[in-house]
Amino acid sequence: MGKVAVNHLFYADDLCLICPSAKAVQKLINICEDYGADSDIIFCAKKTNCMYFPCNRSALNVTPPSVKLYGKPLSYVPSATYLGVQITPDLADDDSIRKHTRHLYTKANSLIRKLGHCTPEVKRTLFMTHCTVMYCAQLWSSFRAGTIHRLRVAYHDCFKILLSLPRYTSNSELFVNMRVDTFDAKRRKLMHSFVSRLLGSENLIIKVLLHSEAFPSSPFWRCYCQLVRHRPL
Repeated sequence: MGKVAVNHLFYADDLCLICPSAKAVQKLINICEDYGADSDIIFCAKKTNCMYFPCNRSALNVTPPSVKLYGKPLSYVPSATYLGVQITPDLADDDSIRKHTRHLYTKANSLIRKLGHCTPEVKRTLFMTHCTVMYCAQLWSSFRAGTIHRLRVAYHDCFKILLSLPRYTSNSELFVNMRVDTFDAKRRKLMHSFVSRLLGSENLIIKVLLHSEAFPSSPFWRCYCQLVRHRPL
């Protein structure tokens, strides 16, 4: 990014290497092996995977070069979860959104089965606690319109299921009367809060990202501007 090379990320015992080529990845892996030998650290080859990010979708079926750790070839995976974020080669968020949609229906059905006899106010609290938490929703920026629409419908339907109301109940009237954010309002709040922290961060990597030429034209920033009606940088 700019003149700063950001090719490795650490969080606790998780390590992520980011390189423009397989040759560069192999070079960093060799450095990790040497560091591990000096520090009595062994990297687990079974838990280590590679992911190939092609320049265009037509290259998704291309077989990438082999990369080895301790002489053993590492497997390439079609998707991976890093710190709770599901990553795919096309950098789309559809899989994460679909997963959250399934989770919503599962959670709502479980709550109505176990606590369906509770009062509406208690059910509101249960919904706020168990169904409004959308982990990493702030990062969703590349997805099909139909995918996010199905999640929006699931979010609203689950609240109606919990309250034993018909699906044709007005969303705006219901959520206003129950003092609960609709799906779009919840997502706007999450993204605005996240961007506020992002812009005010003192982290060097984040600062480099924010001042890079790629950030204003990124899908994330375009999605944020569209969602909260904010002016571009």
